[in-house]
Parts: sequence; structure tokens; C-alpha cells
Amino acid sequence: MTKPAGTPRKKPEPRRKRDNRLTSLTLSPPTLRNNVRDCPVSSWPSPPASASRTTPSDPTRSFYLGSTSYASVFAEDRALPDSVHQQPSERLIVTPSASGSGLPGTRHCQMNMGHSVISKLAPFSFYEKSLKMYFDCCKSSALVGPLILSCLPQMREDLNQISAAGNDMHHTYTEITKNTAKPLKVPSNMLPSEFHTLVTGQNLRWETLGLVLLIAASNAQYTSPTDPLFTLEDGRRLDKDEFVEDAIQSAHDCINLCQVHGAVNDVMVWLVYGNVHVVSSCYGDNCE
Repeated sequence: MTKPAGTPRKKPEPRRKRDNRLTSLTLSPPTLRNNVRDCPVSSWPSPPASASRTTPSDPTRSFYLGSTSYASVFAEDRALPDSVHQQPSERLIVTPSASGSGLPGTRHCQMNMGHSVISKLAPFSFYEKSLKMYFDCCKSSALVGPLILSCLPQMREDLNQISAAGNDMHHTYTEITKNTAKPLKVPSNMLPSEFHTLVTGQNLRWETLGLVLLIAASNAQYTSPTDPLFTLEDGRRLDKDEFVEDAIQSAHDCINLCQVHGAVNDVMVWLVYGNVHVVSSCYGDNCE
């Protein structure tokens, strides 16, 4: 109903003062309504004193990724550990073995893991062809192809010497593990063509062998089972799926040895990176 003209407007009621305290919190469903006054000021539990964050006193705990790596700045001016014996004691745990414990070993190396890795790298001509094929086809790989391919000729000689060692393989595996336990120090004046001398020959490391296994497995995953690649020089043919699974298992042995005995370095980062891609492609992204 329209009010007659001239009727004074009703004075607005004084605005209520804003209460800083919420009197109620309405949620859905209604059964969840709670009065804020009944809630404690802080209902989130405080972390225990043992969980407080502490700054590591030793900057070399993160170890070293080479003179050109970003992690080199964390080493500051303090000396880096030369071997596993100078690293934190909590890292010196028992070497895990995915292949069982039927063969003897030492804390430097377990014979069964070393034998498993070396045996999977024969015949090495297959791996040479596979890696060259991988880098020819994969132009956008995050791995540095020329540095890795330059390792293959010397690695072939290394594997031939290991096979010829016979009963002295135990000593050879121990030497490889000792190399793995040393930080990988890349001189600032080293040429790319000389990089292979740091990870092969007398400096052969488990992460180098594992990286070759994983690159070959990655290449095999995207190659037809009927491809001539899987036909060996003696006429035998490799089963694609069996080879990929065996290569993944042996590469895991290399990763386990590196995690227990070795300092982190660039080649180890490449190894873990390649492992993520190969395993997720083989078993799916939900694989641990």
C-alpha cells in the first residue's frame, strides 16, 4: 500500500554494533552446528619436542653432485668425504639384496648382487646397439647422450676383464663398490671426451652399469618384439618382456648398492631418473 505524499520516512533503527565474536557457526547438515565459545582456542596438537626441525651440522650430509652441479654450493669450503667410512654412521646399514643371500659377501659388496648385474650385461654388443638406437631416436632426452656413449668402449673392456677374472670376481666387485663409495669429483678443466675416465676403467662404478641397463630397457620398451635388435650375434633372440624385467631388477640392485655405499652424484641422479621412467612405463604410475 502506497503511503500518502508528505508522510515522513521512518527513522532507520540504529545499526547494531558488530560483535567480534561469532555467536554461532552454521554448517550443513544441522547436526554439525557448534558454538564457537565451546571450542578451545587451538585444537591442533603441538608437535612433540623430538619432531622439532634441526639444522644439520655437517653440510656434506647432502653429498656432492660434481663441480658443475647446483649442490656444490652446499659443500662450502669444508672437505668432502673420500669414502663411505667418513660418511654419517646412520647410512652404514646392511646392504639389501633382492636376489637372495645364497652367495657370500662383505659389507663392501654382496657377491650375488654383483654377479646378477654383471651377468645381465652379456652380450655387451646388444647394449651398445640399444643405447645408440635410443639416443638416435630420442632427441629430447634429459640424459647427456655423448657423455654416456663415450663410456661404452671402455666398459666393454672392463666387462671382458671381469669375465676373465674367474674366481677372483669377488675382489673385482669389491673394487667397484669402493669406487662407488667415493664422491665423483669432476675437475673444472676436464674435457667432455675425458668424462668416461671418472666412471669406467679403474674407476668403474655400479651406477654406471645400472644406467646402461636402464637405458637399454627403456629403448626395448618402445621397440617391436620382432625388431632385429633382439637378435644376438650368435642367432639367439631375446624375449622383450623378460629382458625388460631382468634389466629393471639388476638396475635396482645397482641402486641399492649406491644408496648404501655411495655418495650422490650426477650419474646416480641419471640412474634414479631413468628408473622412474622405465618402472612407471612397465608397471604403471601407481607402482611404488
